[in-house]
Amino acid sequence: MKPSEVISADSHQRGLNENTVLKHVHDRLKKGGHLLHESNTVLLLEPIAPKIYATHLFTQDSPLTLSKILLQFFHGIEKHGTVRLYGQADNSGIIELLKHLTKRLNVSFQPSDLRGYNWMIQL
Repeated sequence: MKPSEVISADSHQRGLNENTVLKHVHDRLKKGGHLLHESNTVLLLEPIAPKIYATHLFTQDSPLTLSKILLQFFHGIEKHGTVRLYGQADNSGIIELLKHLTKRLNVSFQPSDLRGYNWMIQL
């Protein structure tokens, strides 16, 4: 799937307006955001400060595939000098997956210290 198709399908599953979400992503990209895309997963990285990003995950992959992709993403993000990621997940399965992956990577998964996000990963 193309990134826009993944974002649309994920938005639809969450009951969100697909066009509104696509416009939000487009606006974030115009302001210096980056998209990581692998298989049927897209991760939007939105700069908050130097080397600190808010993340927005869109996926149509199975949990096993998603975990492999997120590991790849985290390794790549870390190599580029990013030090902290923030996110807002309403799915407890995603939170548990992130906790598991960060243990494997030996990085810190914590409650967010910024309003508007419920988790933080310190790389």
